[in-house]
Amino acid sequence: METKLIARLAFRIIGILFLLACLFGISIYVIIGIRSWEAEKTLHAHYLVLDVLYGYVQVKGTWPNTWEDMKEMNPRGHYAFWKWPNDCEAIKGRIAVKFDLQNEDIHSMTPESFDLVRPRGPSFVMPEWNVADLIELMKERIDKNEKDKRP
Repeated sequence: METKLIARLAFRIIGILFLLACLFGISIYVIIGIRSWEAEKTLHAHYLVLDVLYGYVQVKGTWPNTWEDMKEMNPRGHYAFWKWPNDCEAIKGRIAVKFDLQNEDIHSMTPESFDLVRPRGPSFVMPEWNVADLIELMKERIDKNEKDKRP
């Protein structure tokens, strides 16, 4: 009788430990999944902001001074998570943009040193090719603007 009681108790303890292990595993899976989802959303916000900035520099020939300046531009592509400019406030929480750009900074800039647009929080790595075109465009526009200003 006592052996059956010990076996039943051991079975219950093993069952509870198994249940706790399953709950722990599910919790870790959910936490990693949410973090990964948030990183994906931030990466798409990053792509969107770079796209809007490219359009802004292409049309205006300068770097914007504020997020408000950027709102008048439409992105060239379609972005699954975000609608521009409707989601601008949410995107601002995910992406930092340096608006105090000096022309001298651009000429020495490379895709590796590009720090004008950065994610806030978890994000996947931004491929360098995305910023290379933007840097080249900025260099062209600044040179053109400076030539136009000369008498």
